[in-house]
Amino acid sequence: MVFGRLAKLFVKGGGDNVRYFSERLVVEKFLGTNLGAALECGAGMGTMHTPFLLRNSKKVVMVEIDEELMPILRQKYPDKLIVRADMQYLPFKGDVFDTILAVQVIEHLDDDRLGISEAMRVSKGGSRHIYSLPLHVSHDDDMHKHKRYGDKRLYTEETAGELLNDYSMKKKEYSARFFSNMIFRHMLKRGRLHNCVIAFSLLDFAIPIGRPKFMVVEMAKSGRKEPPAIAEPI
Repeated sequence: MVFGRLAKLFVKGGGDNVRYFSERLVVEKFLGTNLGAALECGAGMGTMHTPFLLRNSKKVVMVEIDEELMPILRQKYPDKLIVRADMQYLPFKGDVFDTILAVQVIEHLDDDRLGISEAMRVSKGGSRHIYSLPLHVSHDDDMHKHKRYGDKRLYTEETAGELLNDYSMKKKEYSARFFSNMIFRHMLKRGRLHNCVIAFSLLDFAIPIGRPKFMVVEMAKSGRKEPPAIAEPI
């Protein structure tokens, strides 16, 4: 499978250029500075947002569930607290963190609502939560169904909005539209990452047309309503 070859690049340090240059700009704009005590759920190899968090937070705790990535994280950040854990069962007391970041994590959870509920539990009153979810685009089918790296459910703009609105969504923004999706299709066919993606990502900001690939939201800690199930299982 082509995505299987692409996935190996993540473990080797290749990263995901579509997310790095497109989604990252939106996420870090939402984060801002003075983040206090920050929790990064799904830290991966610590290349996407971890350096930004470390520069702008008093304390950063990294959570990652993939056992293969733990040695990479610990080698990069030997003096930081790195915990192997599932976002659905965070091993922290309540009311600890000022900022929660979960980028491309919720869609991998067995229970997305439980994951968000846990993040709310360990965060302080008035805390800020920045989440990113992939929106279903037809050419992503291989990625969504990949046995190890794929998603547990599909989101549309509407279902993602309904899920996150239950937690007082403050603002949202979309990223990686027509031009980034075009280069991503090329990546899936060729099985490799492409440096031209930075130009395509900048075009998406200048000319925001087409279906978005990612949805980035900021939420505040609040009470949780009990909505019906809205995501389509794979």
